[in-house]
Amino acid sequence: MCIRDRAFWAAVDVYRDAGYVVGWAVRMARRHGDPTSRRRVFLVAVRPDCIVAGKSAVDLFAPEGTSSLDSVTVESCLDGEPEDGLEYHDSVEWLPVRDTTDWDGPRLVGTIGIGGMGWSVYDAKGPAVTMKTWGQGPGGATALYRDSSGRVRRLSPWEAMKTHSFPDDFISYLRDTARISWEEAYRLCGNSIPILTLRGVVEHLVTSVIKPQVMAEVSAAARSHREARELAASEREEAARRQRA
Repeated sequence: MCIRDRAFWAAVDVYRDAGYVVGWAVRMARRHGDPTSRRRVFLVAVRPDCIVAGKSAVDLFAPEGTSSLDSVTVESCLDGEPEDGLEYHDSVEWLPVRDTTDWDGPRLVGTIGIGGMGWSVYDAKGPAVTMKTWGQGPGGATALYRDSSGRVRRLSPWEAMKTHSFPDDFISYLRDTARISWEEAYRLCGNSIPILTLRGVVEHLVTSVIKPQVMAEVSAAARSHREARELAASEREEAARRQRA
């Protein structure tokens, strides 16, 4: 959803009419620790009686700073050696070197043909461009990057997931246990919300906006729900064991 969409403003009106305090913000993932320049729109609606006294809609999101390029780089997400089929070996029209001082976005360094995401080369020392669910050209869904060894290559889906801060154990599960295809993995990543960005939005709400007593009630309800599920699962296992006996 985009803030230019009528559906977005319709959602805002619905929440406001229902009495919620409503706020929205566009978050740049690279400024929250995710090695991608992806932007996501967040719409937050909170009941007024759940908000700390003195807080209002303007407090639903924390101020957004700039990123530290030491941590939000494609280079930090790359495996040691590219998997087969990821490298690009044909000609690239390299662009003049640009001054990137104080610039925390993707760094375009070359193009192939007329350019465009699938035909553009970026410096792996900067953040990734916005991931897509699919793509054309040699860069596919991820674009191409020039790594520290001078290789030009696109990202595997597992490397792309790292640019969105997917945990390593979850990536390993998808790749080695669930064995999802590369196409499925690219689609999953392209539709995702960068994890550190989402965590920042949620952490701000639960630590600075929502009343502590409300969070305590939520935690108690979640614990009760979890215990009920575990009990139900245990009862099902016991019933199955008796049937087998």
